[in-house]
Amino acid sequence: MDIIFHTAAMKHVVVCEDAPFEAIKTNVLGTNNVIESCIKNKVKKMILISTDKAVNPASVMGTTKLLAEKLVGAIATSTKLKENSVTEFGIVRFGNVLYSRGSVLEIWNKQLRERREITITDENMTRFFMATSDCVELIFHATELAKEGEIFILKMPSVRMGDLAKAFSEIKGLPKENIKKIGIRKGEKKHEELLLEDDDNITLENEGLFVKFPSYTNEERIKEVKAEGFKESSPTKLSSNNQKLLSVEEIKNTLLKEKRLLEGE
Repeated sequence: MDIIFHTAAMKHVVVCEDAPFEAIKTNVLGTNNVIESCIKNKVKKMILISTDKAVNPASVMGTTKLLAEKLVGAIATSTKLKENSVTEFGIVRFGNVLYSRGSVLEIWNKQLRERREITITDENMTRFFMATSDCVELIFHATELAKEGEIFILKMPSVRMGDLAKAFSEIKGLPKENIKKIGIRKGEKKHEELLLEDDDNITLENEGLFVKFPSYTNEERIKEVKAEGFKESSPTKLSSNNQKLLSVEEIKNTLLKEKRLLEGE
């Protein structure tokens, strides 16, 4: 087998808060099982799908995904593994994916079908957002370049949840009073991060991506990635509230690009 994309996960924050050991079994032990199976069966490459919630985690879900990232990074840079295995490893770190299962847009479509108000936790909450096509592109880039557990991160925009709700409502022709604020749920953060300023690990970047290296990556590997058009990135905190925030009109244009999903089909 050539490539394994490890997408299986307990990914809903509140569900993981209610069942933390199930999240550990799926997101941590499950990832270790996949790693061991890839090595045993001489899979050429394994790509772990991770999340921005793994950065400075405040939830069970984020903590388990951080541990999954650490597992991949540790095994990928293991000298013993390099001597005895053909498998290469990489990680992609997603933001929130538009219209993915359990996403706010899917929830809002369901609420509309049931003729209910659409609910919002906090209008000033911010989130990184990716279109489905962005996810596919990021995975392909990671598959081409990954070798020793590097984390690939798309340079993506952010949105205020209040602006996202307004854009969605305007497209659907809903009145402002159709939006109901319910407050932040357990395990949620007001803002998310993709990178931390005090992270000692080396990070490279090009026009569209960051590449974060695990601890103990050798200098030759870093040079290899630089040769692909990447340069050293200055340490910076990449947070959803200190990046470009899309305007309501920009959000509407983004949503309308995937109209079939917008309509809840």
